[in-house]
Amino acid sequence: IPSENGTISGTAPNLMYNPDTGYLGPDSFTFNSIHGTGDSNVATVSITVQEPASCTTNLPISGATASGSESARPPSNAIDNNFGTRWANPALGSWIRAELGSIQNICSVDIAWYKGNARQYHFVISTSTDGVAFTNVFSGDSSGTTESSEKYIIPATDARYVRVTINGN
Repeated sequence: IPSENGTISGTAPNLMYNPDTGYLGPDSFTFNSIHGTGDSNVATVSITVQEPASCTTNLPISGATASGSESARPPSNAIDNNFGTRWANPALGSWIRAELGSIQNICSVDIAWYKGNARQYHFVISTSTDGVAFTNVFSGDSSGTTESSEKYIIPATDARYVRVTINGN
């Protein structure tokens, strides 16, 4: 079923949503796949179209903590703006948490992945105002095509803490 405020192009599973010119707000579309033995369940994709220019300011990070780290690769390396250093912890489900210093409205998270041009990371981004209760706002994969930072758009939310949990590559 087509969306009410945009167009869908491509062939599943590689679908592309393009909002109508000037449209901002919620939209959705549904689809199912036919795979030889019958149709799949209908899936609904819900989208919130935001003004791209409203998500361009980099916020300062006041500190970083993690579930663990290799001794030569502490969490502080992840926020030092140096692509020659990195945070690392080999355990599956490891997380790193950035603190913004105060509650801020955020709508994206930029991440540069180690060997990001050769590995695709599976991860979850979650946010919190108190550092205790976190809400998942993004779950997905890195592109596996670049060592530069990648921008992950999330629903605009108030947060003081942003946690990235890595679930493998």
